[in-house]
Amino acid sequence: MGSRKSETGVAPPPDTTPPADGFVPAHATRSATIHLHAPPDRVFPLFTPEGERLWVPGWLPRYLWPTDGAAQVGMTFLTEHEGRETTWMVADFDPGRRAVYTRVTTGLSAVRVEVLCAPDGDGTAANIRYDYVGLTPAGNASIEQITETRYAEWMDEWERAVNAYLATGFAAHHG
Repeated sequence: MGSRKSETGVAPPPDTTPPADGFVPAHATRSATIHLHAPPDRVFPLFTPEGERLWVPGWLPRYLWPTDGAAQVGMTFLTEHEGRETTWMVADFDPGRRAVYTRVTTGLSAVRVEVLCAPDGDGTAANIRYDYVGLTPAGNASIEQITETRYAEWMDEWERAVNAYLATGFAAHHG
């Protein structure tokens, strides 16, 4: 986005006027490191949209660009969960190390997801960070449900599922 500049060439101050309806978006950041039993070059591809199909039951991204599902900056795809469509875009991509996704679920939330993989002995430490912003009262309510405890449980599920896939080549069923 370009910046707006006044006639003096200086950007005007941001608009901090509270919304007329009184809505204030909720914001939450959650982060956890999971430990995976393979090196980053084997683990990292599992955190791409196509790679997640291998270990996440029901994960069915629909690729808009590029249509072959090749992960790269600007890649855009759709998913559906509980009757809601979510639009995703790859914001940053450093193969083998880091991926940043943004996603928007209309009428609910905007989310930034960052996956950072690093060697950890003969395995990988994968830090998974989510930044959530509510777009509506319903979005705020959904964010309030993502407590530190619930997020840790969810990341434990990821750790078990990815390690099961690495060990067997098959997706484990997790909640």
